Amino acid sequence: LRIPSASIQQHIKLTSPKIRITMTAREEFSWILPGARRHLLLLLLLLSSTAAAQETAGVWLGSAPICGAHQSSSCRKLDLLFDRLDSAGDGSTCWTGSKVFCRAKTLSKRLDSTDAGRLTIVSYNVFARPYLVSHDGQRERTCRIPRALLAEVPGADAIVFQEAFQPGCLADSSDTFSLRGLLRSYGFNYSTRTVGVRRWGLRINGGVFVASRWPILQQAQAVYLNAHPGSADSLANKGVVHARIDKLGSAFHLFGTHLQAEDGPEFDAYREKQADELHRFAQSRQISPNEPVIFAGDFNADLLANRGHVSRLLQRLNARLPRLRGPLRSTYDPSRMT
Repeated sequence: LRIPSASIQQHIKLTSPKIRITMTAREEFSWILPGARRHLLLLLLLLSSTAAAQETAGVWLGSAPICGAHQSSSCRKLDLLFDRLDSAGDGSTCWTGSKVFCRAKTLSKRLDSTDAGRLTIVSYNVFARPYLVSHDGQRERTCRIPRALLAEVPGADAIVFQEAFQPGCLADSSDTFSLRGLLRSYGFNYSTRTVGVRRWGLRINGGVFVASRWPILQQAQAVYLNAHPGSADSLANKGVVHARIDKLGSAFHLFGTHLQAEDGPEFDAYREKQADELHRFAQSRQISPNEPVIFAGDFNADLLANRGHVSRLLQRLNARLPRLRGPLRSTYDPSRMT
């Protein structure tokens, strides 16, 4: 094992109290293990370096010069663990108040393992609209969602997100604490780009991306040409993303999408046009007939009250609805909204 000299010097500079204790311990044990002194010191250096590296897996809350963070509550409302208070933290010193250092929690359950021929998919509309549209807990919810979702579905292989218009959680402070960053820390190391991200124009991105536990070998996307001109959807680049996922040697093709919102015949018509676009896009990917294809996302179609519309969408996609399991018969029920 080797440690570059620059790394050792930097570590000694940052954690000299620990090193002094280490040196004392080395001298005390040298008469017992004279030939192992360097190895003992090296081991202690490695352990201390590991602890220092782990310390970076956190985020500072509070902005100088007026720092308003409050110990455990600042971390707790984001479902993070409180670590410590500091007046300087990540740089600039607070004139008043303190900064708080928070860490991500571990999963409450271990992720389940499944065989190569089975793919468990979760679809989740996170409602992370731009702040110009609304302030309704986007940051707090997107910090909590990855851990809560995987506790509920520990066997998930891939997740299709909708309305992830923002990077989520504390992305402005640390990419590690973005929605994607938190997912990576929990084992979802692969993700597609968000649909419809452009560097110009007034339209926002489409808010859809796929995260996966397994390698994404190919990805592609398309923005829908059809959208109701009088709806808010006309201001977003809604569309579809394709991810070819390799799970232990088996290939799966996952198409994530978010169709036209709002109820009524005129909106049904636009959803059906978008379903045609989705089908043409899937056909253009030239997928082997031996590899499964899954369409997932927010289709904004009422399975219980508008079955004719659902049937037309399925016909256009040349797809069938999977068998429903569990007590819930739908993911959204307008009759229960207050």
